[in-house]
Amino acid sequence: ADPPAEVRAALEEAARVDGTRGLVVVHDGRIIDEWYADGFGPHTRQLGWSMAKSVASTLVGRAQLEFPAADLDPAATNLRPEWTDDRAEISLDQLLRMTSGLEWDEDYALGTPITRMLFSEPDMAAFAAAQPLAHQPGRFRQYSSGTTNIVCDLLHERTGLGPEIADELLFQPLGMDSAVLEADASGRSVCSSYLWATPRDWATFGQFALDDGQVDGRRLLPEGWMDYATTVVPAEGEPEPYGAQWWVNDPGDGTPPRLPRMPVDAFWASGHDGQYVVVVPSADLVVVRTGFTPGSTIDTVGIDQLVDALVRGTSGS
Repeated sequence: ADPPAEVRAALEEAARVDGTRGLVVVHDGRIIDEWYADGFGPHTRQLGWSMAKSVASTLVGRAQLEFPAADLDPAATNLRPEWTDDRAEISLDQLLRMTSGLEWDEDYALGTPITRMLFSEPDMAAFAAAQPLAHQPGRFRQYSSGTTNIVCDLLHERTGLGPEIADELLFQPLGMDSAVLEADASGRSVCSSYLWATPRDWATFGQFALDDGQVDGRRLLPEGWMDYATTVVPAEGEPEPYGAQWWVNDPGDGTPPRLPRMPVDAFWASGHDGQYVVVVPSADLVVVRTGFTPGSTIDTVGIDQLVDALVRGTSGS
């Protein structure tokens, strides 16, 4: 069936943003429209950059369910044997919420921790874990790709799974056949940044989150995991509402949503240069935007306007 005219118009408007490569709209569990730039299509893998962080959070929930003896409770501490100082107090929850207190700089300039980790360190998690504490754990939010890689290193250690961990726990059960999560030279998954998938498979992941971790009636995430992952815990530092590796629209403190044009219950995975998987439970909607728009934010790419238009365009269908 043809998509509603409002949906097609919204995609055509979003496609005008420089660097847009793919757009997918899922409503009521099915793709109702999609758009691709020349040279890209439904079967073209695209790099999600930090959208991989939301996958990392989901892998923690999957591992909790599949490996109940692995001690992956978010409150768990003493996470690495070399953390014999105050870093032993860092919890898995704090790693997931970017409140570990570990010193970090996510500025993509030459010589910063993030560029050094992603492009020159053979063991990315070990490099991130070697950073000193700059803040007391749990008090200060500092967005950090390093902490996400520490999370996945912990998953490797406690499940016994190697680079195949994402395939076995998530991609195969969801049918995300295109998804490839790269490993570093140590063989550990780069869960912060290096996940490739088609926009359709990114949409499949978003639908899984919308469905609260269930596929065909089978529960693949602990009950309540998505509520946990999309709930804000207050902290100083970076002010944007942030859950456990998911961005959220509802600050949770009675203040207005981060993006008033979006429904308050929206949450999203976001990646460098304009990658988004936006989930809107109240509208039964998943929106994927991939591309190369350097310096983009959710506002400059117009994903908030796109989602608003799609919510209105699908409200009667």
